[in-house]
Amino acid sequence: MHSGSHSVLIVEDDGDVRGSLAVLLEGEGYRVIEAEHGREALDHLLHGLKVCLILLDLFMPEMNGFELLRTLRRLHPELPVVMISGHG
Repeated sequence: MHSGSHSVLIVEDDGDVRGSLAVLLEGEGYRVIEAEHGREALDHLLHGLKVCLILLDLFMPEMNGFELLRTLRRLHPELPVVMISGHG
């Protein structure tokens, strides 16, 4: 498993937005892991994924950003999370 010091987890259900963010971050030298919804992201983290930052969409199917954030705060309170949304 790679070190999490230069890894970012993007949790976004819109594939175009997720892909665009990934391209930008990879261009800056980050390793990017993508998840389509909160449940997929949580699965990655529970299986040992280490990241330095999570970019988290608010509104997604299966497990939205608010639900995932509540769980993350219990499991990894020190992990930086940036909430994002294209919702008006």
